[in-house]
Amino acid sequence: MSARRIPIQPAVHLLRAVLLFGHTWRFRDPYEPSMPPTLSIGPRVYGLWHEHLLPLSWLCAGRGITPLASRGHDGEIAAQVLTKLGYVPARGSSSRGGSIGFRELSRALKAGRGVALTADGPRGPRRNMKEGVLHLALHTQRMVVPVGLSTTAGYRLNTWDRFLIPAPGATVFVSFGTPIAPPKMTLQDLETALSAEVNLCEAAAHSARRARTSRIMQIVSKRERGDSNPLGTAATFKQDTRSKRFAWRLEKVIRKSWTRKNPPILLRLSSLGFALLRDLRHAAYDSGLIHSTNGGLPVVSVGGVTVGGSGKTPLSSAISAFLNSEGHSTAILTRGYEDELSLHARWLPNTSVRGHPDRLRLARRASADGATVAILDDGFQHRRLARDVEILTVDRDALRRTNRWCLPAGPFRERWMSAIRRADIIVITGREPWDKEVADFDEELRTQITKSASSKPTASITFEVDAPIPANDAARSSNTEPLPRVALTGTMKPNLFFDLAETSNPSITTRIALPDHGMLRHGQGRILQQSAGDGGVVMTEKDFCRLENTLPSELKIWILPERLVWHFGQKSVWEHLRRVVPSPPKDPRSQTSI
Repeated sequence: MSARRIPIQPAVHLLRAVLLFGHTWRFRDPYEPSMPPTLSIGPRVYGLWHEHLLPLSWLCAGRGITPLASRGHDGEIAAQVLTKLGYVPARGSSSRGGSIGFRELSRALKAGRGVALTADGPRGPRRNMKEGVLHLALHTQRMVVPVGLSTTAGYRLNTWDRFLIPAPGATVFVSFGTPIAPPKMTLQDLETALSAEVNLCEAAAHSARRARTSRIMQIVSKRERGDSNPLGTAATFKQDTRSKRFAWRLEKVIRKSWTRKNPPILLRLSSLGFALLRDLRHAAYDSGLIHSTNGGLPVVSVGGVTVGGSGKTPLSSAISAFLNSEGHSTAILTRGYEDELSLHARWLPNTSVRGHPDRLRLARRASADGATVAILDDGFQHRRLARDVEILTVDRDALRRTNRWCLPAGPFRERWMSAIRRADIIVITGREPWDKEVADFDEELRTQITKSASSKPTASITFEVDAPIPANDAARSSNTEPLPRVALTGTMKPNLFFDLAETSNPSITTRIALPDHGMLRHGQGRILQQSAGDGGVVMTEKDFCRLENTLPSELKIWILPERLVWHFGQKSVWEHLRRVVPSPPKDPRSQTSI
């Protein structure tokens, strides 16, 4: 609810009650996660986004900073809360009392105090830098300090700025950027420099938050598997807190239950509830109770029925490449994982790749930028955006080796046969070597799919690995054959990758498993280098795109590349796409007349 719809005093009391959470917040420096952020107060101008007011107000309370509060309804609430925290706020904004507030802030800087004001103003638009902080810095010739923030857990209000309230016990990473000296700078130069520094602060805070929230990687050495020649550094990566150990053990217990025909009764009850909620949601969309929204262009969705590891990303790139060859201008839309974005950009350098949880917004922007088709990566359960073609990947490995329960008792996101009925194209995927047993299983599976959906195209693909290739300069400069000692991956099925890596590289002695899309923690890159020694590390191309900037430059990194191989059904898939998404008409101006 917006603060304008409630009286001032109840809103003040509510925010003061929320501020009691501040006693439980832990503030950390992104570059030194074990240390609180250092803040040297002086006559400086601190620029921050409006959405970060609450945690920063708690952090900087009692440090001699003069904040700016507007003279409107919202500003009155903020001023009273700031006063209770010990601040003496200046009052004014661009629309009301701007000159008075400007003079108060100038006097505070001359008196040797710091001042803080929101770079996007009291009313926005969100994260759109206003000129107030710039004019104040240029007028007083004081340095500007950009501030970036990220929290491990929190709540967003439905306001114009998406106001952030960190959750109780959350860790808040606050980055105070390099101060910018405004002398001899124009207004535009200062705005450019400040925007760049704010982005760097935000990136540092988000990176530290992702490293903190991602679970600690697990190393399985050959000693733990009963083999010889272990490495003594394996234990360095063990979990170091009770909560992390508990989460890791709970995940291991749940994953083990996926291979059991009858999982524990508690998991089965939870699975039934999860499946029921999924079915109700899909029924609401199918009946028209909830409507999907058109994104302004044809959409081809590629999604899976199991959690991770079904080959959605390479299949999305293959479909995008095919449609590009048909004359389309495709745009790939993802949920925003950095490794998926980098991987698509690596495979298709001339294709627009966008990432954000709100795929509807991405589709509209892609349409406005001239794209003719959108490829929705991992969008089978994302029904808010209307799609023209629904491609479902069915993981044969999950069907063969796990039960067919929904989460958390099994790896399925929904009942897979009902998902097949909703799909337009079914693609059977897997990373196991193609042999007679796998071929017979795919034929049997195709027969089951045909009985349920007789007219739908069905295809089968596998992902075959090639010899390791060097990924960085340290590996390229090596005069020896790739002999990596460490296999590292952050996928949903790490053991499958480990088996493939050890088959092609018998020198591997240590396995390192990160969580799905997981990152290395602070300082673990150096420990990894000690474990690898001169041999280096082998990983997937997707892992390399995600971890490239966190690994030491002198560490030899090898990639185990994958090739998508079609076994049957490719022609039917392409024909269906040509029929539903016809090629755009050629521009007559580009054709020459004889």
